[in-house]
Amino acid sequence: MISQAFDTPTRRANPLLVGFLILLGLALVAVLVGVGWTVIHRWTATPPTRPAGTTVTDGDLAFRVAYVDTTAISQGVAGERAPTGKFVNVRVSVTNRVGRPQHVDPADQFLRAGGKRYAVDHDATVNAGDTAALSLPGRPGAAGSLILVFDVPKRATSAAIEVHATASSGGARVTLPAFG
Repeated sequence: MISQAFDTPTRRANPLLVGFLILLGLALVAVLVGVGWTVIHRWTATPPTRPAGTTVTDGDLAFRVAYVDTTAISQGVAGERAPTGKFVNVRVSVTNRVGRPQHVDPADQFLRAGGKRYAVDHDATVNAGDTAALSLPGRPGAAGSLILVFDVPKRATSAAIEVHATASSGGARVTLPAFG
């Protein structure tokens, strides 16, 4: 029996193709890192704070604080909801800036007081006589308002509201008038 060894020809990779693929991979990594940094920065960035009475914009919506009330000791017709601290009721006027319907979710709005971030007290907001959300028609200038109720510590005397067009938007802050 005769055995023959065959040399299989080796094929070398084209150095230009290898170099191109390496550069393409590095460019893809750079883009992904840049996009990731932008997303993280947007979620953690602090929006600038504007003075009370100022109209601020976020996304396709414009927001203006219409009034602030801290005198309520309960919410609801029969006082169903009492605060653990004190209620801060904020009426926010919202205006659609674009030609498509908009939806404003109270859960996307926050109050900052004493270095802490407070979410809307959903039950107190509903008991205050407001709806759980606001829908605006799809035309520029369409407007409505929300009463947002926050339960903050009794010792809080000043705050800023952080309004958002959507849960993932950058938001805008408005300083509220001092309250006691």
